[in-house]
Amino acid sequence: MKPVRFDIVIPSHLKWLEWVETILDRVMEHYALSENGRSFTNLALHEAVVNAIVHGNKQDENLRVTIQFELLEEKFEIFVRDQGEGFDPADVPDPTQPEFRLSTHGRGLLFMRSFLDELYFCKEKEGMCVRLVKYARRLSS
Repeated sequence: MKPVRFDIVIPSHLKWLEWVETILDRVMEHYALSENGRSFTNLALHEAVVNAIVHGNKQDENLRVTIQFELLEEKFEIFVRDQGEGFDPADVPDPTQPEFRLSTHGRGLLFMRSFLDELYFCKEKEGMCVRLVKYARRLSS
């Protein structure tokens, strides 16, 4: 099967989150994933998009979040790009450390790292990009 790639662009408003998750659900229908695998991958994308909207673009609806899907034979990749100032993931407190256990910051990154097979962060010229990778066999259609 040929790789498939497509992008969606949304305003920085949380009302678009359900729409993005619905698209991911349709993507995952084409992969051999357990129900837990689907749920956890959906939660990871949810966290990435919320972070892009809230922390990256500061919920400024004039700024956009781009979500790019790349469907391959043995995995799919999702790139979430915002237009914010970016951040260094190393600066985010580790919520598993005793001094940060009550903090609400850092949990989304912990979830993404736990639920995905690979996770990458890249500061770009205009904003931040998070690359989410989930390994699964693509089903023939």
